[in-house]
Amino acid sequence: MLVEQAIEETGDWKLKVDEWDELVITYESLAHQIACLLLANGGITRNMSDTDYMEYRQLAMRRDLVSHMIQVLEYNLLNE
Repeated sequence: MLVEQAIEETGDWKLKVDEWDELVITYESLAHQIACLLLANGGITRNMSDTDYMEYRQLAMRRDLVSHMIQVLEYNLLNE
């Protein structure tokens, strides 16, 4: 029984770590896209076209959501 429980807990832990890895990769991709938009517009948003600015805001909101998901997952992993 204890062995089965340990195997199950290890599997759950690995799934959560794999999810964390995917979220970090997503976060880095979004951050890179934001940086490219900023770079293409002199590093400031006021130089962006309306279309670029809308894309920038959408990317930033997605990045912030993913960041929050990472923080929640990290909290859960550290407090199990």
